[in-house]
Amino acid sequence: MTGYPCLTCGATRCALNLFHGSFLQAFSWNPLAFVALCGVALFDLYAAVVMLARLPRLRLVDWMRTDKHAARIGVIALIAANWIYLLAHRGRF
Repeated sequence: MTGYPCLTCGATRCALNLFHGSFLQAFSWNPLAFVALCGVALFDLYAAVVMLARLPRLRLVDWMRTDKHAARIGVIALIAANWIYLLAHRGRF
């Protein structure tokens, strides 16, 4: 509607290229979606190994307030950098 790409523009094309094995093309469509999809795939692999081998799960607990704050700022920075990338390449969408 505005002529500018949204935060998830190219995510579907990214997923399709990733599933077809075109990793560089997938990354070029939406880098943040590419990283998120790879993260989900790695987590699924980890979860399957833990369940099948009946291993204890890895727990991330006791985050300090500064750790949580830094993680939030990092996520916001990643989203902003991804959107800047999409705006710079908006002729593709």
